[in-house]
Amino acid sequence: MIDSTDDISTSGRIEPAQYHVSERFSGHSELPSKSYCRLCKVQRYGKWFVLKSLKAEYTSDPVYNGLLDKEYQLMMQLNHPNVVRVYGMEEDAVMGRSIVMEWVDGLTLEELMQEKPSIELRRTICRQILDALAYCHAQQIIHRDLKPSNILITRNGNNVKIIDFGLSDSDVFAVLKEPAYTKAYAAPEQLAGEELDCRTDLYAFGRILNQLFPSRYRRVVRKCLQPQRDRRYGSAAEVEAAMTACERQRRILPWVVLALAVVGMLLAAILPWMRFQEKPAPPEVPTEMKSPALPQTVGKEQTPTTSVTVEQPILLKGEEAKTKALDAAVARLRFEMDSMFKPLEKAKRDGKIQYREQYESRKSLIFCKSSLRIAQLKAQLPLEQRSTFQELANSVWNGHYNSHSIMADDGTFTMPSLHDYYTQGKISKAVFDSLNKECLDDVYEVARLHKEWPN
Repeated sequence: MIDSTDDISTSGRIEPAQYHVSERFSGHSELPSKSYCRLCKVQRYGKWFVLKSLKAEYTSDPVYNGLLDKEYQLMMQLNHPNVVRVYGMEEDAVMGRSIVMEWVDGLTLEELMQEKPSIELRRTICRQILDALAYCHAQQIIHRDLKPSNILITRNGNNVKIIDFGLSDSDVFAVLKEPAYTKAYAAPEQLAGEELDCRTDLYAFGRILNQLFPSRYRRVVRKCLQPQRDRRYGSAAEVEAAMTACERQRRILPWVVLALAVVGMLLAAILPWMRFQEKPAPPEVPTEMKSPALPQTVGKEQTPTTSVTVEQPILLKGEEAKTKALDAAVARLRFEMDSMFKPLEKAKRDGKIQYREQYESRKSLIFCKSSLRIAQLKAQLPLEQRSTFQELANSVWNGHYNSHSIMADDGTFTMPSLHDYYTQGKISKAVFDSLNKECLDDVYEVARLHKEWPN
């Protein structure tokens, strides 16, 4: 009992008889487990733990005893906030020889997904999973059974805890290397019984990412799930960098959409005024012409000159001028886009642009300027020619978009990642900060250009 002695503080005296901790495990509460192991929630020293031991039918089997020892030795190497902690191996009166692990009060990722978590929480979960995988892989440990039911999310703080390393492996082990997996998340090399590496876990992560974000990171998912390992990402850090790049592009896209929407509203507002201000059409050229004098007939009077209707249409001077204006506008757009993209490609060839973040941010800026120019040229044309010009401008736009991509057909990038080079220690923080600032400056310039949209 806690007895408050005054009205100010809630602290008080605790009766010694009511405070007791045991050095032995007590309060055994069995937890569900589908594998060859038993799980039991226990209490010691006033704290909760989990004991993991073999089920009765496996206790005398040396293979399963070896697997339990292997899991213990692997997990004792790991000390990461997003990996369940192991404290030791002990003999318990109820559970027998057991791995002593931390107790995690939480839901499996499988259960959490049924509650429809927010986008931000799902992003946080992905980042923490990748962080944990990067740490494990740095210790030469492959999980081999990554799936939503082996990922716990704590109720307090929504933090990731990767559990169940019973099927994990490491290069230091020469035995107990049998194939092991959950089929729905197994990479092709697992199913084929081949030697595995960290990219096997990244394949499983791709499956999980696709479940968390069915339509948000399609390019990242596609590369994670490549059947050939050499076409996947090489590390968890690469996956995280690719996800960050996708998010950056998604942040820029709304600005472009907003700009196009603003143009649409402006055009809708000024079209009536423009119709009122249009000059009257020039008078039509007569479509009737005097026929030449007919030949004279001998002995008869000359037939008088008459008017006849010309059946072939005559090109009007006004229409010809409009056609030339349309052609000139398209030619102007093509010339200006070529003029903007040629320096970009030259800078890439000369090594002044070495990383894909630089290239993509500069390309986004050029396309923003192109959108601005299309709107300006379109506004200068007669109303009846604007839809035609838009179609032709779209063709020019798509031609540049397809020819200036740094994504290969197999889903790989043809330029290295600035973020990866920094995290791998290939460039200094000063260089990274400088180049990253250039990319951000391009983004800010895109936002500034929207304010200069023609009105």
